[in-house]
Amino acid sequence: VEIPTPEQVIDYMDRNKVGSTRRMLSFTAMKVWHKCHGEEKERRRYGAPLVDCKRCVDSQYEKQQKSETETKNWVEQGCLKKYAATLRTETYALDKNQLFTKDQYARLQLGFMLTYLLKYPVRRDLATVQWAVPDEEDKETNFLDGKEVVYQKYKTSKFHGTIRHKLSRDMWRLLALIRKQQKMRKIDDGPILLSRYWRAMSPNAFGMWMKREMKKCPGCEDKSVGCMAVRKSVITHKRRGCMSFQKRQQFAKECMHSARQQEFYRKF
Repeated sequence: VEIPTPEQVIDYMDRNKVGSTRRMLSFTAMKVWHKCHGEEKERRRYGAPLVDCKRCVDSQYEKQQKSETETKNWVEQGCLKKYAATLRTETYALDKNQLFTKDQYARLQLGFMLTYLLKYPVRRDLATVQWAVPDEEDKETNFLDGKEVVYQKYKTSKFHGTIRHKLSRDMWRLLALIRKQQKMRKIDDGPILLSRYWRAMSPNAFGMWMKREMKKCPGCEDKSVGCMAVRKSVITHKRRGCMSFQKRQQFAKECMHSARQQEFYRKF
């Protein structure tokens, strides 16, 4: 197959008015192809057009505004913190040696989720974390290791490798209560988060469960606040502070995405 020259590719993009994002992906693919074939001269010709595309995409993201859905479902950071503290207070006041009702168990889990997501705004992978430490042969399991949550299977694992989240005192206290309630129902292993009927939840079911439970949060009765809404709220709030490049990289890793992807989160 005859590969077109860089000039032909760029001319085709200009004539057909190809968008900046598609151009950036195409130029990157062509650079990789020429590099693999040792064609350094052709690879360098895509350097300047690729930089222009990146600048154009960045400027477009800076000008983006919240959509109507995002405006409707947006939750302030203070509201989430206050509700998480309320759930913790209610849970700590319960009798730990008795079985919780479905509502009490749901509020216990939601309190843990919000406390966790306010520090580590991860995707829905939290629903896949297992109690038992996997065998050495099982390298693609998210599990609880002591007082740390270990993620070995997630979307950006090939860039970051294993991610470890250290649980705070409140997180561990709530998780210990969840574990105790599951043991009282003779559930010895499996996911750390279960539905109202003490069954495992898929990531999609986890998101729907959270949207339903968050409607009890003051101010969220008419909103659809799932894992993504909380995630965006926390990341946007933390991005407002002055952070060094190293801290931004570390925070992006904890959030399970790249540092560049983190820059695309809109400043509301």
